[in-house]
Amino acid sequence: MKNSKIEFCDDTLAFWRGCERVSEGCKACWMHRTFANKPIDSTIVTLSSERTFYAPLSWKTPRKIFVCHTSDFFIKDADKWRDDAWYVIRNCPQHTFQIITKRADRI
Repeated sequence: MKNSKIEFCDDTLAFWRGCERVSEGCKACWMHRTFANKPIDSTIVTLSSERTFYAPLSWKTPRKIFVCHTSDFFIKDADKWRDDAWYVIRNCPQHTFQIITKRADRI
């Protein structure tokens, strides 16, 4: 099941959204450009809904899932939610979770 237009994944999962730029590589950030025209402060890290957060637990067909496409999985502001995100990932062995980060020092 392909629910994403991103070529390297089947679906996306935003455990949380919002991010602070940390490097030159953030200059062209898709998330900041996308939220620029919306009444959303893209620098505030906000938890997604419970339904979104736990959705992969009910997906039976294996999927390649791009995690936190509107944030960084290892952003400090999400430390309080990350254990719950790891719970979802650990309990969905049928899926491949893809985590891209600019905060490798926090892994």
